[in-house]
Amino acid sequence: MGTLIRRFAPVLVAALVAPAGVVAAPAPFHVPAPVERTLPNGLRVAVFADHRLPVVQMQLLIPAGAADDPAGAPGVASAVAQLLRSGTSSRTAAVLTADVDRLAGAIAGSAGRDFSSVTATFLAADFDAGLELLADMVVNPVFPPEELERTRRYLGARLHQAQQSPAALADGRLWEVAFEGHPYGRPLLGSLPALARLDWETLRGFHGDRYRPDHAVLAIAGDVDAERAFAAAADRFGSWAGRAVAAPAPAAVLPPVAPRIRVVDRPELARSEVRIGLIGPPQSDADALAVQIAQHVFAGGGASSRIARSLAGIGLDPAELRSGFTILKDAALLTLGAAVPHDSVAILVARVRDELARLVEQPPDETEVAAARRTLAGAFPLQFQTPAALLAQWTGAAAHGLGTDWLDRYVTDMAATPPERVARAAARWLDPAHMVVVAVGPAATLRPALQALGAVEVA
Repeated sequence: MGTLIRRFAPVLVAALVAPAGVVAAPAPFHVPAPVERTLPNGLRVAVFADHRLPVVQMQLLIPAGAADDPAGAPGVASAVAQLLRSGTSSRTAAVLTADVDRLAGAIAGSAGRDFSSVTATFLAADFDAGLELLADMVVNPVFPPEELERTRRYLGARLHQAQQSPAALADGRLWEVAFEGHPYGRPLLGSLPALARLDWETLRGFHGDRYRPDHAVLAIAGDVDAERAFAAAADRFGSWAGRAVAAPAPAAVLPPVAPRIRVVDRPELARSEVRIGLIGPPQSDADALAVQIAQHVFAGGGASSRIARSLAGIGLDPAELRSGFTILKDAALLTLGAAVPHDSVAILVARVRDELARLVEQPPDETEVAAARRTLAGAFPLQFQTPAALLAQWTGAAAHGLGTDWLDRYVTDMAATPPERVARAAARWLDPAHMVVVAVGPAATLRPALQALGAVEVA
């Protein structure tokens, strides 16, 4: 997990059909409520008892993401998360792997921009043993030199693959440009030079400073009694000590004052990868739901969205356009992406710019807003179909400080968001004057074509 990619924006679309002329109100949706307890060391523990299957799933969320990487050392959070399975003070990497395999379980660590997480699945009969393995990995890693070298090679290979993939390259550069000067602009996996400099002291320092129980959340779902789970958590994590190092708050996330256009020169490509981004509000912002509705009207509604209809009208295939809405702790990023012929790049960017302007000048009407609300509210419950999905949603909301009732209110709050609020949010957050454009392709062709839309940087 880590980054809360689309964590609070539905990613599955439900087609809800109402009788002609009738706007069906979405049924209230109640998220299962956990039993909660906070340990003396500050670790928040939540248990969702569900005895239908003899399985227990766990997720530990720690505020130690790429945004917390040391200055000049991007990729440390990802390296630490990868190395959690590389041995502890009482187990070598081989022994740890064998112990997990013996229980037919699974444990994995990952890092996003805001958080690192460790997820685990075990049979209910092995809950105590599985929780002990998870705790040992998180509290007692040793980062052996030979495992550091293996992880360096693994992450280096992933970085090399990303550099060779035009799509991945475009995605990464969009974040870099959109959040320039903010920690969200740091690459999740770091860079090859930073990876070469990575050492034991940096890893230990990051783990010691960031992997602390205060502000961490452990959520457990499945066939386990709550009191038994609390007792096991206290036993396994009770000795986890310390408080995370207080860091100065990063500068506020501000959209660019004028459009930013960057071309990444890849003259050998047959088609250009284009990414267009707009910074949005975090989920805690009063505009968050209204922006989600506006984004859905503009691009998230598939063939019925405004931009899809507009592209079809000029001969571009709207099926090639991909939209996303990534919501993080301090900001969100709305993205549009496509691989298009080189001579269509400027046409696509201009059409997106014009449609964004029209969204502000001619804001969504009641019909558009009602349709978007129904789809978003209707898709929301689909994100809770499995215990793992429930844990991901709940821990994300908890870590973002949204309160335990935020998930319960989502459907009704979405349904109550009026068109005028959507219009104000669109004018504030989806103004094309603040958009960021990244195009990966032949600079000799793309730069002159895009210069009519604004100053072009070439990298």
